[in-house]
Amino acid sequence: ILKAEGKSPDAYKVAKQADVLMAFYLLSFSELEDIFKRLGYPFDKQILRKNYQYYIKRTSHGSTLSKVTHCYIALILNKPKEAWRMFKDVLESDIYDVQGGTTPEGIHVGVMGGSVGILTRGFCGLDFTENKIILNPHLPKEWEKVKFKVLYKNIWFTFSFSRNSVSVLTEGQISLPIEVEGTSYYPSLGKKLTIPIP
Repeated sequence: ILKAEGKSPDAYKVAKQADVLMAFYLLSFSELEDIFKRLGYPFDKQILRKNYQYYIKRTSHGSTLSKVTHCYIALILNKPKEAWRMFKDVLESDIYDVQGGTTPEGIHVGVMGGSVGILTRGFCGLDFTENKIILNPHLPKEWEKVKFKVLYKNIWFTFSFSRNSVSVLTEGQISLPIEVEGTSYYPSLGKKLTIPIP
């Protein structure tokens, strides 16, 4: 846009899409802590908050993928209204062809995958580790329940989230522990386990 107006983007503090914030989107908090520690710097949520506040004001979201990243970070920072607004923008980007002309060429699989990621990782707080599954759900007030199925380590997990509980059904040869709010639960294969959400 700036170039079209004969101006140089280099003269402004502006970004077309999420760049620095991608690190917070792609890596877990513990991975970032480890990287910062190895570089000799402290890392905490305040660093994430400062970076989000800085970049949200300077990002034009020229790519529809940008709001996927910003939405997820808003959820981490407990900004549910901001996250919900951006999530709707992400969902509507293909439906309403917000960039004018790309939808007839085909759907944007990156944004579609990103919206599923926001639902599972963001709103449902799903995180896979080597030896367990962590759930930290924060459903939007607009939703009553969410249900989806995931294959991980050759185990099918069916998750059903509501306002006050999450149910898990596992199918496979083995099961993995599920951690909710710091408490570990051990689902039996083929039996639904319902865990209260405080």
